[in-house]
Amino acid sequence: MTAKFGGKKAEATVTYRDLFPSLAEITGGKAKKTLDGISLLPLISGELDRPWMGFYFQPRFRAEVAIICAQTMPDRLPILNDLGQECCRLLHGRGGCFPGWEHVAIDWFAPTVLVTFYREEENNAVILERLIEAAKGSSDVAAIVVQERHLPKAPKRMVYGEIPEHPVALESGLRYQLALDRNQNHGFFLDMKPGRDWVRANASGKRILNLFSYTCSLSVAAIAGGAEEVINLDMASRALATGRRNHQLNFEPETCRRASYLAHDLFKSWGKLKRGGPYDLIIIDPPSNQGNSFYAETDYAKIVRRLPDLTSSDSQILACLNAPHLDESFLTDLFAGDRLGCRLPRASGYEDIQPQRALKCLAFAS
Repeated sequence: MTAKFGGKKAEATVTYRDLFPSLAEITGGKAKKTLDGISLLPLISGELDRPWMGFYFQPRFRAEVAIICAQTMPDRLPILNDLGQECCRLLHGRGGCFPGWEHVAIDWFAPTVLVTFYREEENNAVILERLIEAAKGSSDVAAIVVQERHLPKAPKRMVYGEIPEHPVALESGLRYQLALDRNQNHGFFLDMKPGRDWVRANASGKRILNLFSYTCSLSVAAIAGGAEEVINLDMASRALATGRRNHQLNFEPETCRRASYLAHDLFKSWGKLKRGGPYDLIIIDPPSNQGNSFYAETDYAKIVRRLPDLTSSDSQILACLNAPHLDESFLTDLFAGDRLGCRLPRASGYEDIQPQRALKCLAFAS
């Protein structure tokens, strides 16, 4: 919700119960301690010097809603009919908008439902039971796979039906290979859809450097958008092999040759990248923390310092950050000398009560 007071705006998650103590304080009174809600005045007056923790975040309110969620769990689960072919997130419990469901994510990769549990909870078995029951009555769903990210190696297991021999994610007319039968990541991140859409819309005729390319979904989007060339760099040769297949799924061999693949350590490859530059667009989409190879808080700045060697005066930078503990200001401070072109929206289905914890994608002009 956006609150406006005295010409000032503030965005925060609030409840109607916060309005009564707010009105009391604004009119010079004081709300009784027995009244539910927390005054919004410090928030909308700009005097708050810490994250907003209104009534929505208080244990009493969260407990009330959690009880309601438990009682109405079948109604909270996604309807498994008329899902279409486009991949999407069906339920994003991780965003905190559904108390009691913070450990659950449910995704649709036609014709498969992927359920991810981030911790063990008593209602996990009931959730799967309800989904299987719904799948049996759906002509769209052929399989349900569950992944338990709270266990070592994040194992996956089939709980209903059979997945296709070669599962893919279909997004905006493009196909991406999935590893639904393998532990850890399945190879495609749904929350990056706005990034792929933006790259596709801005790629025409450009030479693009795609850093931390993983399975190269952004490269596929760039080629689909008419990019002249895309150089994909990632330390994981296996991920790049999947990236090559992703291009082959979508383009003729001649078009596929516009994409190249470097299985290199970025921090040991500056000379090679500089000789290949300058680039019209550089995509930076690193992990927030990957062992000894990358740590966002220290290593992102090292990349930014090298950008002048890789860009021209007309280059664009798409800077992405998926570190919940770092907000957007981390990026804007790093790129203080560059002009912010646009702020990409969150992907549909990824509502979050603390938006700064979600994936952040900012486009800069060098």
